[in-house]
Amino acid sequence: APPGRPRAAVLFLHDADGVTPAADADVTASLVGLGLACCAPHGGPCWWLDRVDPAFDAAASPEQFLTDAALPWVLARWELAAKAVAVVGVGMGGQGA
Repeated sequence: APPGRPRAAVLFLHDADGVTPAADADVTASLVGLGLACCAPHGGPCWWLDRVDPAFDAAASPEQFLTDAALPWVLARWELAAKAVAVVGVGMGGQGA
């Protein structure tokens, strides 16, 4: 990747507590050191399922949001190929990933 552009990215799905990598300086430093960008959308207690949850969105499921909005944003934002993005998570987010 060109200088200043990440070589890959992670789409991080949070647990029920909503904590993201931004809350941990060591994790953030590790991501930067590895040349990885990170996108961590907030989904509330949605379990990242492929079913509409009115608390998340009245029309789109959390999974639809990830595939239709979050992933395309990551790809465009950092000019990455789809194979350069990993979906990761912990707890509830691990189940969704």
